[in-house]
Amino acid sequence: VRLPLVTKDRISRQIEIEFEGRPLVALPGESVAATLAANGILDLGTSRTGTSKGIFCGMGVCHDCLVEIDGQPNQRSCMIKVDQPIKVCRQQFPGGQLPDNNINQTNHGGIPQIETPELLVVGGGIGGMSAAAVAAESGAGVILLDERTQLGGQFCKQPTPVHALPKEAVSDVQVTTGRKLIERITNAGVELITDTQVWAGFPQRDVLAVSNGHTRFFRPDRLIVATGAYERGLPLPGWTLPGVMTTGAAQTLLRTYRVIPGERILIAGNGPFNIQVALELAKAGATIVAVVESSLRPGLRSLAALYDMYRGSRQLLFDGVRYTRDLKRRRIPLLYGHNLVSVEQIDGGLQAQLASSTNGIRQSSSSFD
Repeated sequence: VRLPLVTKDRISRQIEIEFEGRPLVALPGESVAATLAANGILDLGTSRTGTSKGIFCGMGVCHDCLVEIDGQPNQRSCMIKVDQPIKVCRQQFPGGQLPDNNINQTNHGGIPQIETPELLVVGGGIGGMSAAAVAAESGAGVILLDERTQLGGQFCKQPTPVHALPKEAVSDVQVTTGRKLIERITNAGVELITDTQVWAGFPQRDVLAVSNGHTRFFRPDRLIVATGAYERGLPLPGWTLPGVMTTGAAQTLLRTYRVIPGERILIAGNGPFNIQVALELAKAGATIVAVVESSLRPGLRSLAALYDMYRGSRQLLFDGVRYTRDLKRRRIPLLYGHNLVSVEQIDGGLQAQLASSTNGIRQSSSSFD
């Protein structure tokens, strides 16, 4: 489901694409995966076992969302932006092969000139931008590379321009933090090179990257690698089915592209991030059937840990209390001591099997559709 635009020029900003003969409407700057999800398409291909698969990590790591675009196979639909009409097809295992006449024809611009900045930062998230800002403000010449077209990384995800609110209307702390950092590094004179993939690193801090189809060769005096982290999905039966995705992928669809990946959503795992995203999805209109938390309900045994949390970051602790309170207010079940054990495809969606356990011993099981 695509949420309404915050701007009023929706009609003039539409792009028509085609998915296996079906015409779809895309918005400029959104990913192919977001366009497909907005139109209810989550089945993007077939695995080696013959089962369907779709977007999983949402950040270009897992390659489960590979599709064929304009005849080119192995395109990451979560990373490719829509800026013109395209034809998209599902990709079947073992994946498409480039035509023989395309082999060894790729031209990345010949032998590149060596670029020698004082500092090269790889990664445009909160860590990379903070490092680049401090260095540039201290007088260093800084180049920052990022694989995405927009800076912000995972923590400071920025909405696509078509969805962006005026600065004074933004109340989200993470979006605001990212926007301020982008302004800060821009004002400090950091050279920003986005939509660029670093594919090799060598001794002497030599770095090779591909940017706009051309190879770039960097040999900086100093190198900072701030590529962040990605979620660790636990393998279990059904974990690659269309509609099963990481919490981060669901948040990216919502925050960056204003797309809700489903009407009824179960969120399972560990940690406060799941609760945060559950509330964001609920506020956007999704029905959260439950939040499944693998850790046990906080009690007397948790006092020491809670005290350490209070000493480390009072604000984060208070945020956690507020999140759980908001879940109760919205009547969203929070199931402590439960784990997701399997997912099955059923008519009209998915069925998730849960198990509760104490000290590693399964006590009971339940399911959600």
